[in-house]
Amino acid sequence: MQSMVVCRAYEAYQRAIGRVLTGGAMWILAFCLPPLALAQDWAKRMFDHTSADLGTVARGAKIEHIFTIENIYVEDVHIASIRTTCGCTIPSIEKKLLKTYEKVPLRIELDTKNFSGRKDVTITVQFDQPFPAEVSLYVSVFIRTDVVFNPGSVQFGSVPQGKPAEQKLSVVYAGRPDWRILRVESPKPYLEARLKEVARLLDPTLGATRVTYDLWVRLKPEAPAGRILEYLLLTTDDPNPKSAQIPLVVEGTVVPPLAVSPSPLNMGPVPAGSTVTKPLVLQARQPFRILAVEADPPEFLASPPQAAKPVHVLPIQFTAGQQTGKVSGRIRIQTDLADSPWVEVPVEALIVPGP
Repeated sequence: MQSMVVCRAYEAYQRAIGRVLTGGAMWILAFCLPPLALAQDWAKRMFDHTSADLGTVARGAKIEHIFTIENIYVEDVHIASIRTTCGCTIPSIEKKLLKTYEKVPLRIELDTKNFSGRKDVTITVQFDQPFPAEVSLYVSVFIRTDVVFNPGSVQFGSVPQGKPAEQKLSVVYAGRPDWRILRVESPKPYLEARLKEVARLLDPTLGATRVTYDLWVRLKPEAPAGRILEYLLLTTDDPNPKSAQIPLVVEGTVVPPLAVSPSPLNMGPVPAGSTVTKPLVLQARQPFRILAVEADPPEFLASPPQAAKPVHVLPIQFTAGQQTGKVSGRIRIQTDLADSPWVEVPVEALIVPGP
């Protein structure tokens, strides 16, 4: 009798959360699970991953890891709280209420100045809408004290697209007299690094040899528009393979001639047969005109403004048909900007049954 009650409660719960958006189909389980286990599972499905091993990092280095959360459900999702088991991690999130298909990065920054050694941290994300649930994220790292970056990361700031930028920092090691950095590897072709040893001296106060390198990091003109968060990898001759490679974070924003937000544009759940309108903001460094707007499929519609100005708010209208499910497309916008005549924005909507 008790198991029947549990299964009936589960069936009601399944019907409530069964509107997960996986290829427009219902999420259907073939067997009865305990409601508590299922409650945790629905929330976990929204994360792109739940664990990260950041390896060995230098003391003082800025280290950041991102977990991406995407609302794959019809209902709004709300994050009630985020807590961590160690003061060495600082979680931050841009918004806590997610509409359908909205994504948000959960940034985990590590404090490598005040902490050292092995750290295994659990970050707990608690949800209170549409149902209570908790998801545990795991981050592990080893902070070594014999290598220091000064400054702790490469910060390019805002760089106009098509323009190069360069930053210099020093790498200081205290320990073996023959310690060396063998190479610096870049994950992207638009980032390059140049390394030069500038000092190798015995430090009587430390009782060790202090080795100093200058490191120049260059952002090439072909860097794509958008935020940059990458890691250069310094490979040393440390005998321990786990500590032989040290990551160095590189951050910045490549600003395009024409910035469009939000991109992609999510119209959200739209009842069948109804119409919804959302704004698309276009911004440039100089006044410009929108010459034409092309929408595919035609359910998306926009009328371009006429006057030249540096910021345009372009209303995008979506009219839902009677067939439910996800609709994806694109909007192409033509401007009179010489260096950015066309821009393309992905658009999407979810048609749900009408009232």
